[in-house]
Amino acid sequence: MMTRESQRKRQHFFEEVQRELIAILQDRTKPIGVCVDEYLDRANEYQKKLSQNDVEKHIDWLSFNDFSFEHYDIRFGIINEMELLRQVWQDFKDDMQTVLTEADYEKRMKEYMASGDYRENDIEQLLVYFTFRYIMNAIYDSNIMVYAYLSVMFTMIVRDMNATRFYKNGGSFTIEDQMEVARIFSKEVEHSEENVEAAKEEIIWG
Repeated sequence: MMTRESQRKRQHFFEEVQRELIAILQDRTKPIGVCVDEYLDRANEYQKKLSQNDVEKHIDWLSFNDFSFEHYDIRFGIINEMELLRQVWQDFKDDMQTVLTEADYEKRMKEYMASGDYRENDIEQLLVYFTFRYIMNAIYDSNIMVYAYLSVMFTMIVRDMNATRFYKNGGSFTIEDQMEVARIFSKEVEHSEENVEAAKEEIIWG
């Protein structure tokens, strides 16, 4: 059983992890893709310090700067197997399958991200939000890397949803669209403990 002092030190450690990881994401002198790489590297460093070993965790299908359909298809398969809470989520997934095909995925993602309607600050804010929400959960199970990758995975899925809405809108994506997409994702995934746990399991075994 941990002493009160040990509990205090553990709490302080995870608060430091959260602050440091968020600070890395908020460094706007660098592209967000570079920040994510540094974020995962730092999370690995904290995980090794906590676990007292040199084991690092790298998941290819959660590489933020990778736009291969193969890796997208893994992420889509995970959300497609999750508990369905509302029909709007099924409708959105149907749109994703129509828009983000094997033939068009990389091209359409890069076109969306090269457009004037792609806002990198929105992606940063999503990463910060998910990190703030989930990383402190590691105080209970010590899985810093799982929650770091969960934050990246959820952000990448929302980014895929953004690109889908961009094309469904005929090449436009407003701030209101971003708010709606994030709300749909949150209600379907974050508001279901089963769905969050399913995502975590895929990362643990990824």
